[in-house]
Amino acid sequence: GLRPGLRLHGQGRSSTLRLAAVGNHPEISGRIEAGALPALGGLIGGLFDGVLCSAVLMHLSEADLFDAALALRALLRPHGRLLISLPLSRTDVGAEDRDTHGRLFKSYVAEEVQLLFERMGFRLIGRWDTQDALCREGTRWYTLLLELSTGSAIRAIDQIEGILNRDRKVATYKLALFRALAEIATQESRSARWLPDARVAVPIRRVAARWMIYYWPIFASGRPIPQSQTEGRGSLQPLAFRRPLQALMSAFADQGAHSGLAAWHAASSAGRLPEDISNLQQIALKSIEDTIRTGPVTFSGGSLETGPVFGFDSKTRSIVMAADLWRELCLLLISKIVQPHERREVGKAEPEKPPEPSVRKLRAGRSGD
Repeated sequence: GLRPGLRLHGQGRSSTLRLAAVGNHPEISGRIEAGALPALGGLIGGLFDGVLCSAVLMHLSEADLFDAALALRALLRPHGRLLISLPLSRTDVGAEDRDTHGRLFKSYVAEEVQLLFERMGFRLIGRWDTQDALCREGTRWYTLLLELSTGSAIRAIDQIEGILNRDRKVATYKLALFRALAEIATQESRSARWLPDARVAVPIRRVAARWMIYYWPIFASGRPIPQSQTEGRGSLQPLAFRRPLQALMSAFADQGAHSGLAAWHAASSAGRLPEDISNLQQIALKSIEDTIRTGPVTFSGGSLETGPVFGFDSKTRSIVMAADLWRELCLLLISKIVQPHERREVGKAEPEKPPEPSVRKLRAGRSGD
């Protein structure tokens, strides 16, 4: 049984295992519920001294790992402890990280998991590696013991989570902005300028260029994919940059999939656009830049105690943010920022390798979101 003074609550996906737990330990009857990460159910957050997460995270996709870590943190008191165990090695997992029964078994490296939780305010107390308790050949485990630090400061990762999950949105703009910044941070980090006051500036034109690739296949889709609440309601008010971008797209409409996305991308990247087409591209980019500046740059973070997280330097035409936020974007999983969805397919299609071209959940909120 449980040590006197301890009270246990738990959740599990398997009804068979839940019944077995209660059968072996009747004292926990009524405190083992149905539920699974990353969306825990009725457990009361912020009241637990310790959380055990044994052989669980390996069954989550990379897209769910971030939310699962946030959910586990929400269960703990300050200085609460989290014990995690995951496979160090195993030989029974085949293609696509699945076993013979089709169950997902992701191979998360211990240092990767440690970094994720350290970014969320945990500190590592200890780690140990062990053989498999069931003596399965080729299977070994690692265990991490972490403690949640105290402090009232809002971390950069909390700002990002708050904007993605709690900020008011009436369009896909904030999602597209964070995806673009995360991609630039990981793929074009030298394009950012480190300022002397612990801030970082990113040229807005770099963000606009990525938005063009994100929204092009959406606008080219044969079925309507609304990108704002006004579009979704059948309004005649489209996204601000839809018409300028569609004007550019019309020059490539007969040159392959997604209204010639690959043909345009190849010609634009090589600097081979005719002057009239290049002018259309500049008009579209300027319209996208204006939308970024007056929309998500202005309003991202409106739901946070700290207020909006971005600024705009009109002299250098750059998006400015705290250095801590930029560092977090360098680590952030892009799959967490934008996941394909019928109502927000930002960046679902990337340019395919082109032939040689002939030329190249939204919630009610403020209108500026």
